[in-house]
Amino acid sequence: PVFAEDGKVYERHAIEEWLTKQERSPVTNLPMGTRVFAATQIKSLIERMVKTDALPEDKVSDWKRRIQQQERVEKTRRAADAGDAASALNLASWLSEGANGLAKDDVKAFEYLKQAAEAGSAAAM
Repeated sequence: PVFAEDGKVYERHAIEEWLTKQERSPVTNLPMGTRVFAATQIKSLIERMVKTDALPEDKVSDWKRRIQQQERVEKTRRAADAGDAASALNLASWLSEGANGLAKDDVKAFEYLKQAAEAGSAAAM
């Protein structure tokens, strides 16, 4: 979740897509800028509610999937940073494809691919 310049909270992807088409608030229809700011407290609150089953399953399945993806990515990133070639190769693949909740980023993907190759991964060469 993010705050937009109208002071409202939105899903990042949804508001960024909206703002590519028009620079007006989807709630008030008033002109607004395109900057968004992370709503970290709201995100933490939602994650806590999801993890403690405080919300019905049909409302939280997407959040659970995102949390699992974030945890998987962080675990893999830590292993890659510690020199694990397979983890670096996984990150390269995910970044290249935009998988596991990561934005597609060919530059970072290449960096992890290079790191995997330097760590001895034949698949990365």
